[in-house]
Formats: sequence, structure tokens, C-alpha cells
Amino acid sequence: MLTYNLLNDSINLRTIMDSFFLDDEKQTDYPQVALQQHNDTLNIQVVVPGLKSEDIDVELENNYLKIEGTKKSNQGDIRYLRKERSFGSFIKRIKLPFRVDSKQIDATMENGILFIELNKSEDAKPKKISIQ
Repeated sequence: MLTYNLLNDSINLRTIMDSFFLDDEKQTDYPQVALQQHNDTLNIQVVVPGLKSEDIDVELENNYLKIEGTKKSNQGDIRYLRKERSFGSFIKRIKLPFRVDSKQIDATMENGILFIELNKSEDAKPKKISIQ
């Protein structure tokens, strides 16, 4: 008698879907960022080990911050037994929670971490309206 096991097929499909989405997630997750808001200031930390400031471009466009760069390999064509580091170009877009003042942006690099400080624009701040 031939039997069909739907549970095994479901588990196999789940494994295929997980590997597809998890692999895609690894590629788009670099670089990792942390956003902190303090009143009218947004502080962003971007983890970019091994990169220099000249390897990274930061651009403000509309309400998005675009971080673009290239992580270069200095090893050439070497066969690895295991390789968890990735190299190549990356683009990270971050939707900002408010409009920022493009004249008050500070960016610095220290120990493989890019620090970006953005200030809320005056027109994005709440305004008190008096009723007459």
C-alpha cells in the first residue's frame, strides 16, 4: 500500500522557504545599524568593520538616509575551508522618523563604527497654535 505523508512534505517546504529567506536576510542585513532618538536628535551607529571613511558614501534624500560602500578583500583568490566574512558592495537605506535639517548633519568614524547625528528640521517640530 502506498501512503502519502503530508507532514513530511510540509516540513520539506518549510526548510526550503527558510533557507531562501534566511540567505536573503543575511545579504541585506549588512551593515547593522542602531538608531536612537533623543528629543530632536537622531543618532545612528553603523557597524562597518575594516572600512575607512573613504570607502563609504552617506547621502540624505527625501526622508531616507542611504549608506553605500564597498568592502574590499585583500586576500585575492584563496580557497577557504570556512568563510563567514563577506566582501563586495552594499547599500543600506534607512527611513528616517522625521524630516531632518540637512545643514546640521555630523558623521564620524571610530574603530569600525560610523556615527551619524541628524537634527530634526524646524518645520518638522510641533508648533503651538493659539486659538482666538
